[in-house]
Amino acid sequence: MTTPSRTDRPLLLCYDGSDDAKHAIAEAAALFDSRPALVAAVWQEVTAVPSFAWLAPVDGIEDLLSAARESAEQVAAEGVQEAVSAGFDAAPLVVEASGPVWVAIVDAAEEHDVAAIVLGSRGLSEVKSVLMGSVSTGVVHHAPRPTLVVRRVEE
Repeated sequence: MTTPSRTDRPLLLCYDGSDDAKHAIAEAAALFDSRPALVAAVWQEVTAVPSFAWLAPVDGIEDLLSAARESAEQVAAEGVQEAVSAGFDAAPLVVEASGPVWVAIVDAAEEHDVAAIVLGSRGLSEVKSVLMGSVSTGVVHHAPRPTLVVRRVEE
């Protein structure tokens, strides 16, 4: 069995609905020929949220999880529309993160044997980046695949 060439494999377009993610898709379309793409929207399950965030028991946890999944499905569908408009042959990919979001993205890229990962950069300040972590930094430092981080410059 032959391994598909990098040009036959899809791109993984990370999408969260932000202007940065939309810009990243547009820039990727300008760089890459029309090709298959998976538009990934990530949602985190409750166990991924630090324990200090839960000050009181949460009723209806299943409803909360269901709403998170549904929201990710909607975001992925919106991202597919953006990608198709930009010229990609796109399909949605909803990814559940049970830990850091960057880990879920790297794992999805490996699972789907993508040619490259594309994501926007929120441009967090140094303080916010240290406190919140940076998805793009995590992906860049840990993904064994080419990764394109597109920064949107405010005009």
